[in-house]
Amino acid sequence: MASRGTFIILITVMFAAKSAQSFVKVDCEETNVGQHGHQSMLKCVVQPTQDQASDFEIQAIIWTKVEMEKPLLVYDNTDLKTMLQRYRLAEEPQNKKHNVSLLITDTKAADDGEYTCTVVTDVGDNTQTTRLTVRAIYSEPTIKLSNVKKTPNTDKSLICKSEGGFPKGELRWFDEHEVDWTKSATFEAKKMENGLFQLISSLPLLPLSTFNSYTCVVFNSSGIEVHKTTIQLEQVSPEPGTGTRDDLILPSKVVAPVVVIGSLIVGLLLLLVFLRRRSQPGHGHAVPSNDNDVEEGDSAMES
Repeated sequence: MASRGTFIILITVMFAAKSAQSFVKVDCEETNVGQHGHQSMLKCVVQPTQDQASDFEIQAIIWTKVEMEKPLLVYDNTDLKTMLQRYRLAEEPQNKKHNVSLLITDTKAADDGEYTCTVVTDVGDNTQTTRLTVRAIYSEPTIKLSNVKKTPNTDKSLICKSEGGFPKGELRWFDEHEVDWTKSATFEAKKMENGLFQLISSLPLLPLSTFNSYTCVVFNSSGIEVHKTTIQLEQVSPEPGTGTRDDLILPSKVVAPVVVIGSLIVGLLLLLVFLRRRSQPGHGHAVPSNDNDVEEGDSAMES
């Protein structure tokens, strides 16, 4: 930690420098991109504004994050002090090397934001603002079938999850014909303890309007597709503890039995009509019912 005396000296030096015209300028990259868990650098160099001031000496460097009260790093010409161990200068300041870039050794999601770099020299001081944009790639999405009916008149729901990304992304649903069903889903982005996001989307399956397959696609904050996973409903088992595969009734599984049963009913009706018509008088030859009928028939033949 920098002592109170160090801060007083810095403030005195900065006010003294501001009383005169400044012949230096801090040049920073407007935006720097860093990967979560890797090193990130906020690139800044000090440039003279006039040729006669090219041989200047850096007396102090202060790096701060806009929303934080205390500096992240302080250099006072004789000593380098960092408030957090993850922050340090990319190079030791020297008269001929005016690189004042800030190096973050282990980038976190919380490092995303704006920073200011103030440099005090023997020919003036200058402050510049730069931004660090932290990126973390989302995991491949997983899809599970759930029989939790969060939406009325639904059969089942598909739950898609992806996590470990930053900044906040989005999940979208597409059927086998590439029709977008995202508006029918419920989406939630949860911030985890490490600052990264977990994305969850629940797509309700309506009876008699369910497709054979669905695809869950992960998009990052820039709207670029990152990962996607497709699920075939005929091959999927419900999420543990939420039901069995037999509970999932799809249109393709309903139509076949209905067709077979309908065909059997029609066949039976036709058979009953045929038998009834045969039993009515006038259809076919009469069959003798007793001996008298047989004798009467023989007498008629002899006549």
